[in-house]
Amino acid sequence: MRHTYRYPLQTLQNLRSTDVDTAQAALRLVERDISSNEEAIGACCTSMRQLEQEVRAARSGGHFDLDQQRAAYSYLSHLRLRLATLQQARAELLQQEQQCLQQLNLARSALRTLEKHHARLGDAYLLDVARAGQREADDSWLSRAGAREVAP
Repeated sequence: MRHTYRYPLQTLQNLRSTDVDTAQAALRLVERDISSNEEAIGACCTSMRQLEQEVRAARSGGHFDLDQQRAAYSYLSHLRLRLATLQQARAELLQQEQQCLQQLNLARSALRTLEKHHARLGDAYLLDVARAGQREADDSWLSRAGAREVAP
């Protein structure tokens, strides 16, 4: 039994192809956001390390007054909060990336299904053409064989 679709097969293939393109574009956007987020996390970690080194150097040199210490620790606290926020955003972006990958896989699967169906229809058409040709050859042979029997 052949399965037929409500809409033309080519239209469905175009729609699924567009779905694949859309899912790929969404994945590229999320990957770009992940990349910029990782850069921001790296910059934040670098700033924290530099500030901690400066605080250690100032302490060991004895040139670290109370106001500088408060300001440094306040900024360090701010950097830690920013890092936590960036890491949370990264986790959310990774989750979005997984969702985009799932959507892309589903869209590709749907497109492959339609392509396989299209190929099967093409094979069925070629088989029907071959069968029609064989029937025509059989009919002509039978008509010639019948004409020989009647002709004596």
